[in-house]
Amino acid sequence: MVAVVQEPQRGATRTRLAKIRAERVTRLKADLRETRRQLLRAGIGGFATTNAAVQVPMSLDAVTEAQLVGLVDSALSVLDEADGDVRTASKSLNAVESRIVRLRQAEAQRLHDRLDDLADRCPGEKASQIRNRITRGRTDLADDDLAHLESGDYFFHKREENDFEAFYPAGVDVLAGGIDDELISAVRNGSAHPALPVEPLSEAVRDEVANGLQGWVRLRALFTGGWQSSRVPDTLLPALRLVGLDIRAVNVDHLTSTTSFKVWARGRRYLEVEASITGDSPVPALGSIARGRYRLLVVWNEPTTKELDEWREADQSSLPLIVCYLGTLSAENRLELAALWWDPSRRAAVLLDDALLTWIATRREKYDAFVRLSLPFSATQPFRSEKTADVPAEMFYGREQEKGRLLQPGKAPSIIYGGRGMGKSALMHEVESEADGKTLVVVWFEVDRLPGIDENPDLVWAELAQRLTGKGIGKTFGSQKGSLKDAVPRSIQRWLDDRSNRRLLILLDEAEGFVDGDAPKFSNVSRLLDLKTRTSSRCQVVFAGLHSVQHYSVGNSPLSPTGHLRIGPLESQPAYDLVTEPLAALGYRLDVDDAQQILLHCSYQPYLIQLVAEKLLNRQFAARGNSRVALAPPPWRITTSQVVDVLSDPETRRELRRALKLTLDLDGRTKVITNVLALHAYEHGQEARMPDPQLFTRCREAWPRGFEKTDFDAFRQLLDELAGLGILADASADHDRRGIRNETVLRALGTRDELAQSLELLPRSALPVRQARELHRPVRATGDRRRPLVNAQLAQLLRKGNIAKVVVGSEATWVDQVVPTLHELQSQLVNVDLIDMKTLKEFKTKLETGSDGNHRSLVIGDLRPHAAVDTCLRAYEYAVGGQAGIGIPQARGASRAAVLVAGLPNLAWLRELATSPEAENHVMSLQRYDPYTLPLHWRGDGVLERLADDEYVDQVLGLTDGWPLLVELIASEVMARGENPDRAVVTALDGLREAQSDPSWCRSFLGQTGAGLDGWDEAKQLIDVLVEYDGACAPKDLSELTGRGPSEVEVFRRVAGWFGPLSSTTEGDLLLSPLATRCFRVLGTTE
Repeated sequence: MVAVVQEPQRGATRTRLAKIRAERVTRLKADLRETRRQLLRAGIGGFATTNAAVQVPMSLDAVTEAQLVGLVDSALSVLDEADGDVRTASKSLNAVESRIVRLRQAEAQRLHDRLDDLADRCPGEKASQIRNRITRGRTDLADDDLAHLESGDYFFHKREENDFEAFYPAGVDVLAGGIDDELISAVRNGSAHPALPVEPLSEAVRDEVANGLQGWVRLRALFTGGWQSSRVPDTLLPALRLVGLDIRAVNVDHLTSTTSFKVWARGRRYLEVEASITGDSPVPALGSIARGRYRLLVVWNEPTTKELDEWREADQSSLPLIVCYLGTLSAENRLELAALWWDPSRRAAVLLDDALLTWIATRREKYDAFVRLSLPFSATQPFRSEKTADVPAEMFYGREQEKGRLLQPGKAPSIIYGGRGMGKSALMHEVESEADGKTLVVVWFEVDRLPGIDENPDLVWAELAQRLTGKGIGKTFGSQKGSLKDAVPRSIQRWLDDRSNRRLLILLDEAEGFVDGDAPKFSNVSRLLDLKTRTSSRCQVVFAGLHSVQHYSVGNSPLSPTGHLRIGPLESQPAYDLVTEPLAALGYRLDVDDAQQILLHCSYQPYLIQLVAEKLLNRQFAARGNSRVALAPPPWRITTSQVVDVLSDPETRRELRRALKLTLDLDGRTKVITNVLALHAYEHGQEARMPDPQLFTRCREAWPRGFEKTDFDAFRQLLDELAGLGILADASADHDRRGIRNETVLRALGTRDELAQSLELLPRSALPVRQARELHRPVRATGDRRRPLVNAQLAQLLRKGNIAKVVVGSEATWVDQVVPTLHELQSQLVNVDLIDMKTLKEFKTKLETGSDGNHRSLVIGDLRPHAAVDTCLRAYEYAVGGQAGIGIPQARGASRAAVLVAGLPNLAWLRELATSPEAENHVMSLQRYDPYTLPLHWRGDGVLERLADDEYVDQVLGLTDGWPLLVELIASEVMARGENPDRAVVTALDGLREAQSDPSWCRSFLGQTGAGLDGWDEAKQLIDVLVEYDGACAPKDLSELTGRGPSEVEVFRRVAGWFGPLSSTTEGDLLLSPLATRCFRVLGTTE
């Protein structure tokens, strides 16, 4: 009986205990998951302050984060087991907490010690701020502060901008009834009024302001009483002048000839004006991008915000819109407008009403105040995440000292160098835009865009001559006799002699290839630098580029004593202003800690700052457009959580890593250096340093080919450059020992496994800098695609002497783009002639005429419409130079380059040409991309740069097989989708993958590549064997398998190789294009 009674009690007890255990497991799992989330957020300095069991009041390094997250994950795994040990999991959580306490204490002590060492450099107030940050666990920001102190940089300060808060809503409410006679009288008399500032206007400007306000009021009567365009100058224009828009009557277009929309309707009228701005716009859309042209929408009768929204788009104009609201739009309606006008993709629009006009005019503010007080109720995106030299003036922050050095007469440095995205080109663009074009002329161009500049540095004179002519310096140089090296300096000297106050500044951007090609004699560099001496410093030449240009500032080169200027990360204050001031103009406020958190993650690099700020602002706009949530009045505070969410967003982190990777990928050596040091940091801690000699040895072992021609001095220059980029710590205080600058950079470089894999794969995909330039395909002048010829091929065509080349390709290698590309080489010194090959007489004549040594003659014959073997053969004989000098220029010193373009229609002739021993010397085949050259295709191409990521390169190469036609197809698909870039890439790749299983696609593709070599029956047998062989086949084996002789196989190898379907391995084996092989198999035949 006892047993019967006790059994149910034991069962109930077990149930209770199980329930208690389950509840404990649930709580423990929740604590562990929250702790894990905090640990990951702490990795980017964004720790949470929730009620989790373990708080993480500090920033964690990557190694520690991985260890602690590993402990948490192990505990979660234990709890997931049916009989998992709760006590063990709880101990793990306690261990994490204890570890964090110890780490925090050690980190705090380390930072306090550093601060004590810098006591003489740190103001007391700033020292208190740093100690406060250490106490609050913001060790990442404290560490950043100390790094700035150690480098000698000053701290940024928060700018107090309270004008918007003063105006809205009080300044709106006080003029709810609009401007009236009482207000105008008060302005004119200097008496008090609720809408006026306490301090009255000076007597000198009272009448001007009062008349402007009175004209604005009269404008209403003008509309209600009947439109009179002649009254605009004395009503509207004086009022607009009060807000910084100076408009002459002749620059007002009343749009009377417009028929595409109604310029006038009940309650509204459109005008178009050209204005001079007094003051600066805080955003580009209403400033530099507008170029002084604006659309005005004058409205009266108190239209609703919905009507204003509809009318905003009614004229379909792209000009920024200024709504002249005759009356006062209430504070509540302004907020409604902000909710409607939240989309930055729409054209910029702002509203000027009685309240805002009165506020600005009576406080003697100008255009910048008008925009700052009106823009929070609209939206525009001032930040740009694409790298571009054309940075709007409003978004160009800092660099004042650098700009001053460039503009200082006779004191400009001869070398400007810095990393990618640092703003070298933007600085030079800014300098050019500030030049008046009269007393100071600035000539700026990118030298690396000149085909063949690496091999023939003399080409720089032709481009410089053309640029000078465009600036009004010198006449057409092509008509001058003698060398351009002499003609250009003479013309510069004559231009300077005409006016004693004239100066000329020549900025040669992206000059690495030019300087490298001019070494070791530096004859062209010396002549250019000599212009300073010859003109008494009134003409100076500046070379700009990456670190390889800086290498020539030391040692035995003409650049070594001339002075150089490094463009690195922004200093603290301009970096802070870049992220906060455009946001403030749009009505958003950012705390100092949050702003610095962004700067730290962006390494103070302007391009990265804009990239993150764009994402942050877009999220704010999207939230504003959420109609389900009531919109609070501006200004809006961006929270720490919102900043951390953007910084921790996987897409943001990928893009930051991608930007850093693309900077390093420009020179594989810098990638090896950073990977070796990052792995060292993961193994020994982020503070660990490695001596320069040891690092040099490790790098040479990792990539022998890349460091083969790099001596120790050049290696140390690379290290200094990486320090200047903000990637490596400054070695000045550590006696030639190098390490990663900070935890943020270490994380951006990748995980330990990613770095190890990258270092292992790099020798198979990276090219030395010079070779990478030679194999690069510049964008065509049309901007829609890359050139079919690489730089090295274009350089061959522009060499001096008599040259003959047969350019062979198919539709898939862009043979149809060869002639248009060569036409783009036309300049004052390069004459391009396309000859109709129906008759070869003109072709022969042009070849025999040629050009003298100062010019180049490029004679092009497109053989594709002319398949006759005899025609092709004769054209080829003329091109290479026949007997008795046929086809060779007769004049002494004259030469020419003959280019014959051949494709599949010329297959019969090419088969015959392939039997000639010298054929390989004259054939220039269009190339497919490979693992080395494919990443070069995307570099510097905006959103397409993500295709240079390791995760995409292999996929793109596998699906396109490097055929330019398909590579460009992927690029076009990505650009056309206009969605999330990563999603667009995946969608484009999936679409191509699916298409390749379709027989009709395969048939079309094989036709575009010429892989079937239609009309050559013997070749089909060879192709069939290669398709079945499925791999690299030795020529001898192919000969035996097909019964074809070695000479026949050799002709096949040459012709099929020229068109692209066939390639040779390093061992000399033959490999059919894998994609062509797959297509043949889908079709089941080569027929």
